[in-house]
Amino acid sequence: MYWLHVILVGLFCQSTAGILDMPKIALYMSQSSDVLDLTWDNGPMHLSQQLANLGLVVHSAADAQPPLGDIDAPSAYIIPAQYGHTLYTAAEDMSEVASFLSHGGLVIVLDAGLGDGAALRDFVSQALSLKGDRKVETYAERSWNLCKQTGTTDKLRRFSRSSGPSLSDAALSFLPGGSFSGSPDWPETLEDARIISTYTSCQHQDSDAVIRPLYTLYGDEMQAFGKVGSPGAVVWLGYSWKDGPQPQWGALLKKLITDFANGLYEIPLEEDPAPTDMLSCIIEAAADVARDIDSIVRVSEGVRMCGRG
Repeated sequence: MYWLHVILVGLFCQSTAGILDMPKIALYMSQSSDVLDLTWDNGPMHLSQQLANLGLVVHSAADAQPPLGDIDAPSAYIIPAQYGHTLYTAAEDMSEVASFLSHGGLVIVLDAGLGDGAALRDFVSQALSLKGDRKVETYAERSWNLCKQTGTTDKLRRFSRSSGPSLSDAALSFLPGGSFSGSPDWPETLEDARIISTYTSCQHQDSDAVIRPLYTLYGDEMQAFGKVGSPGAVVWLGYSWKDGPQPQWGALLKKLITDFANGLYEIPLEEDPAPTDMLSCIIEAAADVARDIDSIVRVSEGVRMCGRG
């Protein structure tokens, strides 16, 4: 009887191992601080469905920021697109987010409908405890040499469609490729879903900041943010999930979450090369010129198409 009990326990452990090892996800779904507005924005609901479709264990935090520092802390914390009237950094406890990252957590944050890019810049600065010029370091916005929101694809798509964001070579320096044991493949391209936001290449004054472009679209980027010596990271994705679950965007979420949960993120030991102010200006000016030319080309195509009609 004893051996039968041992065998049954062993079989149970084998059958539940996959469940026990499944990464736990915390999903911010609170409207109490006016960060999200679920009365009209269904993107967070679609995002929750996407995570469920991936077979991930998801805890939806409906009242406030979930506990991130206890023994039941999630592997990853996801903040949907912020289309309320308050930025996350002004409403929730960022010191707990910073502690979560310092213990190896992953935060995936989407865009915001207000602040003109401040939602990302402020969040990354506080979450990773980045420092800038001491004269202005209390104002996180001024600590960025470059990190400019470049708009959304719903406007650019009026006259032509993109093939969707494409994988950057630098992504492999953030997390390994699919040839690495236990690591899913990076999706080569992502769906050209409605309302995808992008940023210029981001550069912070803190020399310990480590920033990697993961995907590019129209010359702009979706990026990952880390810090020398920190085992955690912030990943910013530009899809709002308004178009619902998408196979490749889902594959990307699963890649990020499972790799982090499996300990495949290597703590950065060396900072990024510090660009000169002149180089930052050149990069930003080139990006602006490229977008202007892109807009002119699209307008010309639109005019030509109208003429044919």
